Amino acid sequence: MKNSVVLVGQDSFSEAQLFFNKFQDEKIFILVDVNSKKYCLDIFISFFFSLKKAIILEIKAGESFKSLNTIDLLTNQFIQHRAEKKSLLINLGGGVVSDIGGFLASVFNRGISYVNVPTTLLSQVDASIGGKTGLNFNHIKNKLGSFYQPKMILIAPLFLKTLCQIELISGFGEIFKYSLIKDKDMWSILKRTDFQLDINLEKLISRSIIIKENIVKKDLFDHNIRKVLNFGHTIGHAIESACFGDVKFNHGICVVIGMMCESYISNQLNYLSDTSFLEIQKTLSAKFPLAKIENIEMVLSFVKSDKKNKNNEIRIIVISEIGKADFDVSVTENDIKKSLFFFNSLYD
Repeated sequence: MKNSVVLVGQDSFSEAQLFFNKFQDEKIFILVDVNSKKYCLDIFISFFFSLKKAIILEIKAGESFKSLNTIDLLTNQFIQHRAEKKSLLINLGGGVVSDIGGFLASVFNRGISYVNVPTTLLSQVDASIGGKTGLNFNHIKNKLGSFYQPKMILIAPLFLKTLCQIELISGFGEIFKYSLIKDKDMWSILKRTDFQLDINLEKLISRSIIIKENIVKKDLFDHNIRKVLNFGHTIGHAIESACFGDVKFNHGICVVIGMMCESYISNQLNYLSDTSFLEIQKTLSAKFPLAKIENIEMVLSFVKSDKKNKNNEIRIIVISEIGKADFDVSVTENDIKKSLFFFNSLYD
């Protein structure tokens, strides 16, 4: 399975147009949620006039709609509009849209072509890249999913102007993750960076994409090194599931909390030095609007359901220094609980 073509910035729109022209005799669908339809759809089509006749599929916004019920509704719409094997699906939106659209494309007629056009910072640096699709099941994050590469990923930073500040901050959570697992110099830059839309952000987006692409190329199906991309996500996803619907705990913020907890465990297990751990803890605490977690027992129950677990053992990513990560480290439930209590102690 080939990796996707990734195009970044408006200078690449002419190349994207050539790709869309290949489907001029086929049915083209654009999947949006209520937010990307309102703020991004007209802007997107204004750059690509050949998409004016595309069929628009709209879903509600939010993690609660990343489900089989949504796939059922969209499949019926595909059938009603006579979608075919050679049809094209364009996912215009954030991570939920790319996850749902990617999954739908992977299973409809045993696979159709699709393109991701991420409109949030989080999806531009993470969710749209790498060919992972995912659906939630019984509030468990990404319990269902597939590996299915988009034909193209079109990164347009102009869409970030439509975001509220908390969405921008959420995306920075994933950018910080890349620095901690792979790029110490990037970490140094981020410590001095404000959450602003500027030329530095475009450089950070490109740098994040390169890190993820290089890792995915080595391990397309998540057997080994690709797992380091999950740093902060074992605990982060569990918090997100346990705090379902609480706006204080969006994906990026939960990943930041997860990184603090998993850095704590890395330190406790003697992978990470005291000095580096304190630097991570103080930096993330100062940069992000974090809050105490009230339902620790529920978080623990979701950790036990994490898809990375093996032989009934909890497996996490640890870091041995800033910019270097190790995967498949076995930890106990008590290790997780201690890290959560430590995090809460910072906010007593």
